[in-house]
Formats: sequence, structure tokens, C-alpha cells
Amino acid sequence: MKLRDIRWKDIKRFIFEQGDEDDELKNKKEPEVPENVEPEVPEEPDAEENPEEVMDEVPEEEEELTRREIGYVFELKKIHERLMTISRFLESSLSPKLLRLKIYVDKSINLFDFFIQNIEKFKHNIEKVILIYYSFIIRSLEIIRDAYKEDLKIKEKNKNKAEV
Repeated sequence: MKLRDIRWKDIKRFIFEQGDEDDELKNKKEPEVPENVEPEVPEEPDAEENPEEVMDEVPEEEEELTRREIGYVFELKKIHERLMTISRFLESSLSPKLLRLKIYVDKSINLFDFFIQNIEKFKHNIEKVILIYYSFIIRSLEIIRDAYKEDLKIKEKNKNKAEV
């Protein structure tokens, strides 16, 4: 499988729906088989009789991802997870500065989804996109840190005024 063949829905399914498959397997019941009935064994076609039928049944091997492509997929998953975490964290914020940041984070998530859906068109620029998103994440976290530092300073000033 090549990187261009990976779609966002596959990445999303891998990230978010792994637990669902496990639950389905646990809840799946084995079909009841009567004790006196033997299971039917399908006959294998003879290669000598119809070699074309046997060739049709052999699944085509998928191309494996290179180490670089696996790294890209891993980094893209991390970026999406971090953007979603920042967005969820900012949902509870009351600060106007952080609410504006949430708007930008939500827009970046939408752009990231667009990027994943059209990854084949951007395959030559994946490294640049990854770097841009990481710099955006770092800057977002710096803004959050600064906003909370300002809130702590304001709370300390109010506490000191109340004591005086």
C-alpha cells in the first residue's frame, strides 16, 4: 500500500474505531452446530483442470509502505490527535484570546482533513506540511501557556488586593 492509497477515513478508523472492532468480536456468538453433522469442507479446484480459475482466486499482494511513508502516516496521526486535543481543551475556555485560538484550531483541523483527502496532490510537500502544522501546534500551546500565566497574575493581584 502506498501513501497515496491511504485515505483519511482509514486513518480515522484506525485511530478511533479500534475499540469498536474488539467489542464486536467479543459480542459475536458462534453459530450453533448440531452434534451429529460434520462441517462441509470446500473442494479445492485442480490447477490442471482450470488454471485460470485458480489464478483468479489468488489475492494480489499489496505494496508495502516504505519506512518514510510509515513515518509520515505516524506523524499525520499525531498531528490530528494533538489538534483535536487542543480543540477539546479550548472548548471550556472563557477567555476571548483562547476562543479566537479555538476558531483557528478548528479551521486548521478542517484544512488538515482536506489535506488528508487530497494527499496524493500534496505528496511531494508532505514534509513541509508536517513542519507547518507542528509549528502551528507549538505556537498554539505557547498562546495557551501565556494566557494562563496572565490569568494567574490577575488572580494573584486580586488576592493581594483582597488581603490589604
